[in-house]
Amino acid sequence: MITIKTLEGIDIPTLTNTFNQAFSDYLVSLQLTEEQLKSKLIADDTFLQYSVGAFSHNQLVGFILHGFRQEDGKRRIYNGGTGVIPEYRGDRLTVSMYKHILPVLKAHHIHEIVLEVLENNTKALQSYETAGFKANRMVKCYSGKVSINTINQDIQIKAIENPDWQKLTRFWDFLPTWQNTVQSVQNLRDTVVVIGAYLSDELVGYVSFNPMSKRIQQLAVNPSSRNKGIGATLIHYLITNYSHELSIMNVEDNHPQTHNFLARLGLQNTVNQIEMVLRIEG
Repeated sequence: MITIKTLEGIDIPTLTNTFNQAFSDYLVSLQLTEEQLKSKLIADDTFLQYSVGAFSHNQLVGFILHGFRQEDGKRRIYNGGTGVIPEYRGDRLTVSMYKHILPVLKAHHIHEIVLEVLENNTKALQSYETAGFKANRMVKCYSGKVSINTINQDIQIKAIENPDWQKLTRFWDFLPTWQNTVQSVQNLRDTVVVIGAYLSDELVGYVSFNPMSKRIQQLAVNPSSRNKGIGATLIHYLITNYSHELSIMNVEDNHPQTHNFLARLGLQNTVNQIEMVLRIEG
């Protein structure tokens, strides 16, 4: 007997155990410690009241983790992870969980739900399409061991203690996905470092980096200062002070210069994801 209800009151050890079981045979290896999952929940603004689980005899066997934010007048939900442990797959639990939670979200005047799914995860894609999601854009993920031979010696690198996000966002070529937004960086302000590149005392580029996950969350250079080795110099700082093994997730597909830069660093395009959106009427 499967019971569907929200995840309100479910503790971190239970969530971590089910999360790791659900992703034990995932297309991309994904196993988290309790500390790592807790950090993810904080970064994503996860609301367990808006999240949903499938329970068999009071054991959590499936879940959808939902983050919540109000942005630009819209109440938005982010699916930060959907999983079902192997022995309970094939019972359309993802569809059942969405059938349960959608009326709850609609009652709370949620405007839309956004998520990312691996492009070759056809079963998940079909489940989301059945639930009403539509593709929005393709994003690419990179990881690997970075090596840099030359940097710009005229660039001064230093930490930015209080980032001026209004200025930094003007460096962007595309909007980051939920887990890489300014809000997500700010949510992990005690963990994530923001490093600036300065040329003649002018801030010309920056990187936000999570040393715990070795993941770059944002990397951008002022459009008027590009092709001067600023990005490479920022990355050189990361590999000198933190790790040669780096990753960056969800780089929008249609920016070839960015993808070429990441490839030159030695990073491999490991997987591609499709960002999908479900707009809730009324």
